[in-house]
Amino acid sequence: MSILLKILYLCSFIFVLLMLAVLLTRDKTARKYLKKAAGAAFLASAAVGLFYVYVYIFFRDTFYANPWYLSALAPLVLFWIGYPLLSRFVTPAVSYNLAYSPARTTYGVLAKYFSFTLICAALALAVIALARPRNVECTVLPPTEGVDIMLTLDVSNSMGTADFTPNRLAAAKEAAENFIHKRVSDRIGVVVFASEPMLQSPLTLDYDALLDYLNSVRVGIVRADSTAIGDAVALSSMHLENSKAKTKIIILLTDGENNDGAIPPADAAKSAAALGIKIYGIAAVGRQDVNFDGGSLREIAGITGGKYFRAYDNAGLENIYSEIDKLEKTEFKNLAMVDYDDVYEPFLVLALIFLCVAFVFDKLIFMRLP
Repeated sequence: MSILLKILYLCSFIFVLLMLAVLLTRDKTARKYLKKAAGAAFLASAAVGLFYVYVYIFFRDTFYANPWYLSALAPLVLFWIGYPLLSRFVTPAVSYNLAYSPARTTYGVLAKYFSFTLICAALALAVIALARPRNVECTVLPPTEGVDIMLTLDVSNSMGTADFTPNRLAAAKEAAENFIHKRVSDRIGVVVFASEPMLQSPLTLDYDALLDYLNSVRVGIVRADSTAIGDAVALSSMHLENSKAKTKIIILLTDGENNDGAIPPADAAKSAAALGIKIYGIAAVGRQDVNFDGGSLREIAGITGGKYFRAYDNAGLENIYSEIDKLEKTEFKNLAMVDYDDVYEPFLVLALIFLCVAFVFDKLIFMRLP
């Protein structure tokens, strides 16, 4: 596209120079030839401009595999402009002593230059076809792997305590939702637990569906009179077991110690560590609960190489999830699939049509008699 614009600018520049020469020249003969050259330059500019509009409309997203071939268009256009002048100097003139000079007619001009113009246009189209114009479609590929994350939320009765705004569970859900919005191409699932664990959402990349499942979480969605942390870790680990992701984590949020369940938290944590799973433990307990020390969460986080956090309010929860988000970032390379579609055929077809028309006009319509 830029090559055609440069040719258009060149033709327009030559036209302007020739018109200035016409205005400044006093010799009538020279002015006559300069006017003809200026007319040819104007026609060339118009032709290139129209062709540019055509290319822009139909091939605006076109790139060229061999753009250097397009440099041949400049001398071709110059030759087409200068041919009327060159023919006068190269072709030997025959002088007849006639009483009158035959007038030049439109038919005579067409007979002399129409076929030549079509041949030049065909050559220009062939040059563009040699440059191999191609439509390029670029598709950004999604990352092949990310982090598999299981959000494990306590929904026991104590999570309804209003030392967070409006309560512990609502604050935990809001912080988890903001965390999900920050992730890209990570499979995330949700497990809820109290006296027993339950899979609320399997690992998924459909974050809209995941958020719907998260929003439906409420206190008492499972039997809520105790806290089975070990069983919750075991269920979360089971759903991460067959994951092919390089990084697998459990973000476990609770406000109490383990007091129920068939599996001790330490044993569940050891099994998770054997599967390559890290556990981040978050204690969502207000400052007034001075007796809570988070012993179970500290232990399982230490066993799996994770980290223990204590949140005292909504802002603390947001900061903890933001820190985990930074710790478990996966850097992705920008991968793209480029599809090339050659579109040189229309130019070749049009060039052949121009050559055929030029042959018909030259041999049949504008046939010259000896």
